[in-house]
Amino acid sequence: MPEISVIIPTYKRPQSLVETLESLRQQTFGDFEVLVVDNAADPETQVAAESFAKRSPFSVRCLSHPYGGSSGARNHGVLNARAELLVFTDDDVSPAPGWLAEYRRRFQENPDMLVSGGRVVPLWEAPPEPWLLDYISGTWYFGPYALMDQGPEFFTGPDVWFFSCNMAIRSKVFSWTGFHPEMYGGKTVGDGESGLFADIATAGGCIGYSPEAEVNHRIHKGRMTPAYLRKWAWHLGGCLMFQKWRGRRRTLGALCAEALGIVRDFGGSWLRAALTPEGVDRERIDLGCRAEEGRCRVAYVYWMLRRDPQVIEALDMDHFAVLSKE
Repeated sequence: MPEISVIIPTYKRPQSLVETLESLRQQTFGDFEVLVVDNAADPETQVAAESFAKRSPFSVRCLSHPYGGSSGARNHGVLNARAELLVFTDDDVSPAPGWLAEYRRRFQENPDMLVSGGRVVPLWEAPPEPWLLDYISGTWYFGPYALMDQGPEFFTGPDVWFFSCNMAIRSKVFSWTGFHPEMYGGKTVGDGESGLFADIATAGGCIGYSPEAEVNHRIHKGRMTPAYLRKWAWHLGGCLMFQKWRGRRRTLGALCAEALGIVRDFGGSWLRAALTPEGVDRERIDLGCRAEEGRCRVAYVYWMLRRDPQVIEALDMDHFAVLSKE
Protein backbone atom coordinates (compact mmCIF):
# COMPACT_ATOMS: atom_id res chain seq x y z
CA MET A 1 0.00 0.00 0.00
CA PRO A 2 1.36 3.44 -0.84
CA GLU A 3 1.89 5.99 1.91
CA ILE A 4 0.33 8.80 -0.14
CA SER A 5 -2.41 8.96 -2.76
CA VAL A 6 -2.25 11.97 -5.07
CA ILE A 7 -5.67 12.85 -6.52
CA ILE A 8 -5.87 15.00 -9.66
CA PRO A 9 -9.25 15.95 -11.17
CA THR A 10 -9.01 16.93 -14.83
CA TYR A 11 -11.32 18.34 -17.46
CA LYS A 12 -10.35 18.26 -21.16
CA ARG A 13 -6.74 19.39 -20.70
CA PRO A 14 -4.71 16.29 -21.63
CA GLN A 15 -1.49 18.15 -22.47
CA SER A 16 -1.57 20.15 -19.26
CA LEU A 17 -2.37 16.97 -17.31
CA VAL A 18 0.67 15.21 -18.75
CA GLU A 19 2.83 18.19 -17.79
CA THR A 20 1.58 17.83 -14.22
CA LEU A 21 2.25 14.09 -14.22
CA GLU A 22 5.73 14.61 -15.64
CA SER A 23 6.52 17.07 -12.84
CA LEU A 24 5.77 14.36 -10.28
CA ARG A 25 8.79 12.39 -11.52
CA GLN A 26 10.94 14.87 -9.61
CA GLN A 27 9.46 14.10 -6.18
CA THR A 28 12.06 13.27 -3.56
CA PHE A 29 9.55 10.97 -1.81
CA GLY A 30 8.61 8.01 -3.98
CA ASP A 31 6.02 5.88 -2.16
CA PHE A 32 2.90 7.32 -3.75
CA GLU A 33 0.20 6.53 -6.26
CA VAL A 34 -1.65 8.92 -8.56
CA LEU A 35 -5.36 8.86 -9.31
CA VAL A 36 -6.41 10.92 -12.31
CA VAL A 37 -10.17 11.55 -12.18
CA ASP A 38 -11.51 12.53 -15.59
CA ASN A 39 -14.46 14.84 -15.02
CA ALA A 40 -15.37 14.90 -18.73
CA ALA A 41 -14.98 11.23 -19.78
CA ASP A 42 -12.75 12.62 -22.51
CA PRO A 43 -11.12 9.99 -24.81
CA GLU A 44 -8.02 12.16 -25.38
CA THR A 45 -7.51 12.50 -21.64
CA GLN A 46 -7.87 8.75 -21.18
CA VAL A 47 -5.30 8.05 -23.89
CA ALA A 48 -2.86 10.63 -22.50
CA ALA A 49 -3.12 9.32 -18.93
CA GLU A 50 -2.83 5.67 -19.94
CA SER A 51 0.14 6.41 -22.17
CA PHE A 52 1.91 8.14 -19.30
CA ALA A 53 1.02 5.32 -16.91
CA LYS A 54 2.82 2.76 -19.13
CA ARG A 55 6.14 4.59 -18.73
CA SER A 56 5.64 6.00 -15.24
CA PRO A 57 7.85 5.04 -12.30
CA PHE A 58 4.82 5.36 -10.01
CA SER A 59 1.33 3.89 -10.18
CA VAL A 60 -1.17 5.92 -12.21
CA ARG A 61 -4.85 5.06 -12.43
CA CYS A 62 -7.29 6.96 -14.62
CA LEU A 63 -10.89 7.01 -13.39
CA SER A 64 -13.90 8.41 -15.21
CA HIS A 65 -16.39 10.49 -13.25
CA PRO A 66 -18.20 12.83 -15.70
CA TYR A 67 -20.60 14.44 -13.23
CA GLY A 68 -20.64 16.25 -9.91
CA GLY A 69 -18.13 18.90 -10.96
CA SER A 70 -14.55 18.96 -9.73
CA SER A 71 -15.66 18.36 -6.14
CA GLY A 72 -17.48 15.22 -7.21
CA ALA A 73 -14.33 14.11 -9.02
CA ARG A 74 -12.22 14.65 -5.90
CA ASN A 75 -14.67 12.70 -3.75
CA HIS A 76 -14.59 9.88 -6.32
CA GLY A 77 -10.82 9.88 -6.08
CA VAL A 78 -11.09 9.52 -2.30
CA LEU A 79 -13.26 6.43 -2.70
CA ASN A 80 -10.62 4.76 -4.86
CA ALA A 81 -7.49 5.88 -3.00
CA ARG A 82 -5.46 3.32 -1.07
CA ALA A 83 -3.36 5.54 1.21
CA GLU A 84 -4.17 7.09 4.56
CA LEU A 85 -2.74 10.45 3.52
CA LEU A 86 -4.46 12.03 0.53
CA VAL A 87 -2.86 14.90 -1.38
CA PHE A 88 -4.85 16.94 -3.89
CA THR A 89 -3.73 19.05 -6.80
CA ASP A 90 -5.01 20.12 -10.24
CA ASP A 91 -4.11 19.45 -13.85
CA ASP A 92 -2.43 22.84 -14.28
CA VAL A 93 0.01 22.55 -11.37
CA SER A 94 3.70 21.62 -11.14
CA PRO A 95 4.69 20.71 -7.56
CA ALA A 96 8.13 21.42 -6.15
CA PRO A 97 10.36 18.31 -5.74
CA GLY A 98 9.93 18.24 -1.95
CA TRP A 99 6.13 18.64 -2.05
CA LEU A 100 5.13 15.16 -0.90
CA ALA A 101 8.09 14.74 1.44
CA GLU A 102 7.10 17.93 3.27
CA TYR A 103 3.49 16.86 3.72
CA ARG A 104 4.57 13.43 4.92
CA ARG A 105 6.95 14.96 7.46
CA ARG A 106 4.45 17.47 8.81
CA PHE A 107 1.70 14.89 9.26
CA GLN A 108 4.08 12.52 11.03
CA GLU A 109 5.25 15.29 13.36
CA ASN A 110 1.69 16.49 14.04
CA PRO A 111 -0.51 13.42 14.58
CA ASP A 112 -3.51 15.58 15.52
CA MET A 113 -3.39 17.58 12.29
CA LEU A 114 -6.25 16.65 9.95
CA VAL A 115 -5.54 18.83 6.94
CA SER A 116 -2.83 21.11 5.65
CA GLY A 117 -2.31 23.50 2.77
CA GLY A 118 0.89 24.81 1.28
CA ARG A 119 2.26 27.73 -0.67
CA VAL A 120 0.89 28.27 -4.19
CA VAL A 121 2.97 30.50 -6.44
CA PRO A 122 2.20 31.59 -10.01
CA LEU A 123 3.95 30.14 -13.02
CA TRP A 124 3.03 32.60 -15.75
CA GLU A 125 2.69 31.06 -19.21
CA ALA A 126 3.15 34.57 -20.65
CA PRO A 127 4.62 37.69 -19.02
CA PRO A 128 1.83 39.33 -16.98
CA GLU A 129 1.03 42.95 -17.66
CA PRO A 130 1.92 45.52 -14.96
CA TRP A 131 -1.74 46.13 -14.06
CA LEU A 132 -2.17 42.47 -13.12
CA LEU A 133 0.95 42.31 -10.98
CA ASP A 134 -0.20 45.47 -9.21
CA TYR A 135 -3.68 44.04 -8.69
CA ILE A 136 -2.49 40.86 -6.99
CA SER A 137 0.24 42.52 -4.92
CA GLY A 138 0.01 43.15 -1.21
CA THR A 139 -2.10 40.13 -0.22
CA TRP A 140 -1.19 36.69 1.08
CA TYR A 141 -3.78 34.98 -1.09
CA PHE A 142 -5.51 35.63 -4.41
CA GLY A 143 -8.62 33.55 -5.01
CA PRO A 144 -8.96 33.83 -8.82
CA TYR A 145 -5.58 32.11 -9.30
CA ALA A 146 -5.62 30.09 -6.04
CA LEU A 147 -2.36 31.75 -4.95
CA MET A 148 -1.35 31.60 -1.30
CA ASP A 149 1.70 32.48 0.77
CA GLN A 150 1.32 32.76 4.55
CA GLY A 151 5.00 33.12 5.23
CA PRO A 152 7.99 30.82 5.68
CA GLU A 153 7.01 29.15 8.98
CA PHE A 154 4.88 26.08 9.67
CA PHE A 155 1.95 26.72 12.01
CA THR A 156 -1.48 25.42 12.92
CA GLY A 157 -4.56 27.33 13.88
CA PRO A 158 -7.91 28.78 12.78
CA ASP A 159 -6.33 31.31 10.44
CA VAL A 160 -4.86 28.73 8.06
CA TRP A 161 -6.44 28.45 4.63
CA PHE A 162 -5.93 26.11 1.70
CA PHE A 163 -6.87 25.67 -1.92
CA SER A 164 -7.70 22.32 -3.51
CA CYS A 165 -4.77 22.65 -5.91
CA ASN A 166 -2.45 22.15 -2.92
CA MET A 167 -3.81 20.41 0.13
CA ALA A 168 -3.27 17.20 2.08
CA ILE A 169 -5.79 15.52 4.33
CA ARG A 170 -6.12 12.34 6.37
CA SER A 171 -8.50 9.92 4.70
CA LYS A 172 -10.49 9.41 7.92
CA VAL A 173 -11.88 12.94 7.59
CA PHE A 174 -13.98 11.80 4.65
CA SER A 175 -15.99 9.49 6.89
CA TRP A 176 -17.81 12.58 8.16
CA THR A 177 -17.33 15.26 5.51
CA GLY A 178 -16.10 15.77 1.98
CA PHE A 179 -15.81 18.29 -0.82
CA HIS A 180 -19.10 20.10 -1.23
CA PRO A 181 -20.91 20.35 -4.58
CA GLU A 182 -19.31 22.94 -6.78
CA MET A 183 -19.73 23.82 -10.45
CA TYR A 184 -22.02 22.36 -13.09
CA GLY A 185 -21.34 24.06 -16.40
CA GLY A 186 -21.91 27.77 -15.86
CA LYS A 187 -23.55 27.34 -12.47
CA THR A 188 -21.93 27.32 -9.05
CA VAL A 189 -24.24 25.32 -6.83
CA GLY A 190 -21.98 24.81 -3.81
CA ASP A 191 -18.75 25.88 -2.17
CA GLY A 192 -16.23 23.14 -2.95
CA GLU A 193 -13.17 23.05 -0.73
CA SER A 194 -14.38 26.17 1.11
CA GLY A 195 -17.20 24.09 2.54
CA LEU A 196 -14.85 21.25 3.42
CA PHE A 197 -12.58 23.72 5.21
CA ALA A 198 -15.55 25.19 7.09
CA ASP A 199 -16.70 21.73 8.21
CA ILE A 200 -13.27 20.89 9.60
CA ALA A 201 -12.86 24.27 11.27
CA THR A 202 -16.35 24.11 12.83
CA ALA A 203 -15.57 20.67 14.23
CA GLY A 204 -12.42 22.05 15.85
CA GLY A 205 -10.09 20.04 13.63
CA CYS A 206 -6.41 20.92 13.54
CA ILE A 207 -5.45 22.70 10.30
CA GLY A 208 -1.84 23.36 9.38
CA TYR A 209 0.13 25.49 6.97
CA SER A 210 3.13 23.71 5.43
CA PRO A 211 5.04 26.36 3.45
CA GLU A 212 7.64 24.00 1.99
CA ALA A 213 4.87 21.93 0.39
CA GLU A 214 4.94 24.35 -2.52
CA VAL A 215 3.36 24.10 -5.95
CA ASN A 216 3.58 26.23 -9.07
CA HIS A 217 0.18 27.10 -10.51
CA ARG A 218 0.41 27.56 -14.26
CA ILE A 219 -1.56 30.68 -15.18
CA HIS A 220 -2.66 30.58 -18.82
CA LYS A 221 -2.64 33.89 -20.63
CA GLY A 222 -6.39 33.58 -21.18
CA ARG A 223 -6.84 34.05 -17.43
CA MET A 224 -4.81 37.24 -17.32
CA THR A 225 -7.76 39.49 -18.17
CA PRO A 226 -10.38 41.50 -16.30
CA ALA A 227 -13.00 39.30 -17.97
CA TYR A 228 -11.59 36.20 -16.28
CA LEU A 229 -11.56 37.95 -12.91
CA ARG A 230 -15.21 38.87 -13.41
CA LYS A 231 -16.00 35.26 -14.28
CA TRP A 232 -14.38 34.13 -11.06
CA ALA A 233 -16.41 36.73 -9.13
CA TRP A 234 -19.59 35.31 -10.67
CA HIS A 235 -18.81 31.88 -9.24
CA LEU A 236 -17.92 33.45 -5.89
CA GLY A 237 -21.47 34.83 -5.78
CA GLY A 238 -22.86 31.33 -6.16
CA CYS A 239 -20.56 29.98 -3.47
CA LEU A 240 -21.69 32.64 -1.00
CA MET A 241 -25.36 32.09 -1.78
CA PHE A 242 -24.99 28.37 -1.19
CA GLN A 243 -23.38 29.05 2.18
CA LYS A 244 -26.20 31.44 3.10
CA TRP A 245 -29.14 29.29 2.01
CA ARG A 246 -28.03 25.75 2.76
CA GLY A 247 -30.48 24.27 5.24
CA ARG A 248 -32.76 27.35 5.33
CA ARG A 249 -36.43 27.41 4.39
CA ARG A 250 -36.78 28.76 0.87
CA THR A 251 -40.29 30.24 0.90
CA LEU A 252 -41.54 32.57 -1.82
CA GLY A 253 -41.53 35.50 0.60
CA ALA A 254 -38.00 34.80 1.81
CA LEU A 255 -36.63 34.48 -1.72
CA CYS A 256 -38.36 37.64 -2.91
CA ALA A 257 -36.93 39.49 0.08
CA GLU A 258 -33.49 38.11 -0.79
CA ALA A 259 -33.84 39.33 -4.38
CA LEU A 260 -34.81 42.80 -3.22
CA GLY A 261 -31.89 42.88 -0.83
CA ILE A 262 -29.48 41.94 -3.62
CA VAL A 263 -30.85 44.71 -5.84
CA ARG A 264 -30.42 47.15 -2.96
CA ASP A 265 -26.85 46.04 -2.26
CA PHE A 266 -25.63 45.64 -5.82
CA GLY A 267 -27.86 47.92 -7.89
CA GLY A 268 -25.43 50.82 -7.64
CA SER A 269 -22.58 48.60 -8.83
CA TRP A 270 -24.61 47.41 -11.80
CA LEU A 271 -25.41 50.97 -12.82
CA ARG A 272 -21.86 52.23 -12.40
CA ALA A 273 -20.45 49.22 -14.24
CA ALA A 274 -22.83 49.82 -17.15
CA LEU A 275 -21.77 53.47 -17.37
CA THR A 276 -18.03 52.96 -16.80
CA PRO A 277 -15.74 51.97 -19.68
CA GLU A 278 -13.76 48.81 -19.02
CA GLY A 279 -10.28 49.44 -17.71
CA VAL A 280 -7.44 47.77 -15.86
CA ASP A 281 -7.17 50.05 -12.85
CA ARG A 282 -8.05 48.51 -9.49
CA GLU A 283 -11.25 50.52 -9.01
CA ARG A 284 -12.79 49.46 -12.32
CA ILE A 285 -11.76 45.83 -11.92
CA ASP A 286 -13.28 45.72 -8.44
CA LEU A 287 -16.45 47.36 -9.74
CA GLY A 288 -16.85 44.83 -12.52
CA CYS A 289 -16.22 41.92 -10.16
CA ARG A 290 -18.76 43.19 -7.63
CA ALA A 291 -21.36 43.61 -10.37
CA GLU A 292 -20.81 40.02 -11.55
CA GLU A 293 -21.04 38.66 -8.02
CA GLY A 294 -24.40 40.39 -7.64
CA ARG A 295 -25.67 39.02 -10.95
CA CYS A 296 -24.88 35.48 -9.85
CA ARG A 297 -26.67 36.06 -6.56
CA VAL A 298 -29.79 37.06 -8.50
CA ALA A 299 -29.39 34.01 -10.72
CA TYR A 300 -29.17 31.82 -7.62
CA VAL A 301 -32.48 33.20 -6.35
CA TYR A 302 -33.97 32.34 -9.74
CA TRP A 303 -32.57 28.81 -9.55
CA MET A 304 -34.09 28.40 -6.09
CA LEU A 305 -37.46 29.80 -7.19
CA ARG A 306 -37.70 27.42 -10.15
CA ARG A 307 -36.34 24.60 -8.00
CA ASP A 308 -33.45 23.77 -10.26
CA PRO A 309 -32.71 20.09 -9.46
CA GLN A 310 -28.94 20.49 -9.10
CA VAL A 311 -29.20 23.54 -6.86
CA ILE A 312 -31.95 22.11 -4.68
CA GLU A 313 -30.18 18.78 -4.31
CA ALA A 314 -27.05 20.57 -3.13
CA LEU A 315 -28.90 22.84 -0.71
CA ASP A 316 -30.89 19.95 0.78
CA MET A 317 -27.97 17.62 1.48
CA ASP A 318 -27.72 16.88 5.20
CA HIS A 319 -23.98 16.15 5.11
CA PHE A 320 -21.18 15.69 2.63
CA ALA A 321 -19.46 12.58 3.97
CA VAL A 322 -17.87 10.45 1.28
CA LEU A 323 -19.57 7.05 1.20
CA SER A 324 -17.70 4.06 2.56
CA LYS A 325 -15.95 1.74 0.12
CA GLU A 326 -17.71 -1.27 1.57
